[in-house]
Amino acid sequence: MGNTKKAAAYLRGARPPKKSVRRNRENRMAEIKPFRAVHFTDRAGNLNDLVCPGGFLSEKQRAAFLSRSPYHASHLILPDGTTAEKTMRAWLEEGILVRDMDPGFYLWEDKSAENGIAWKRKGLICLAGSGELHHGTVCPSSMFYPDEARITAARLEMLASGRPRCGFSDGKIQRRIWLINDREMIRALCADFESRRLIPAHPQESGDGEKEALMTALVSLEEPGIREAIEAGKAISPDVAGSFPEPVSGFIMALPD
Repeated sequence: MGNTKKAAAYLRGARPPKKSVRRNRENRMAEIKPFRAVHFTDRAGNLNDLVCPGGFLSEKQRAAFLSRSPYHASHLILPDGTTAEKTMRAWLEEGILVRDMDPGFYLWEDKSAENGIAWKRKGLICLAGSGELHHGTVCPSSMFYPDEARITAARLEMLASGRPRCGFSDGKIQRRIWLINDREMIRALCADFESRRLIPAHPQESGDGEKEALMTALVSLEEPGIREAIEAGKAISPDVAGSFPEPVSGFIMALPD
């Protein structure tokens, strides 16, 4: 079978060839699952006024975000960094948040042309790990995966040709997201990851995949600068990997049933 026919077969759902991946203590075998995401409704307001950067917020940053809206995502992040699940559930009852009816994956894309330099990054938001989701989450953890044959990249590119579910812009970066709930495509994406290992961007956030599933944003190692940085033992940062897309809090959220 020629390369073109092979690629077409993989896009239809065939399994990709198994690859050998460098192993270390922090790598884990990939098991990904769809989930019923929680997200803001129109009642909450403009999405651009509701989300904030993922990761640690200083007291000054948190205070500024809290003042933007009574439904800003920062209200769901407690000072110790954990999630205010009671508030999430109350907002679900009020119709400020809604949970998707069916499980799915979520394709997210960041795009920018700041300072005349155009770039685009894609990621797949899912649950990673064989355990169950135990805690509410307002921002996915980032992990990397190998995709030398760019099989998953081709799938995501095809999916991104459709109409996105929602999006917003902070003036510098345009962020969009697509819901993936087609069963055949979900099975194909799960098969893509069966022989892969995931590498946490921040090992301290990787958790124990056998006990608890994490809402995770998966980014390909084949994105410019990422594989080279990891193999050199460097931290992933904009200086190393160019414009690396850090997930934002409040764009896609997760809450145990």
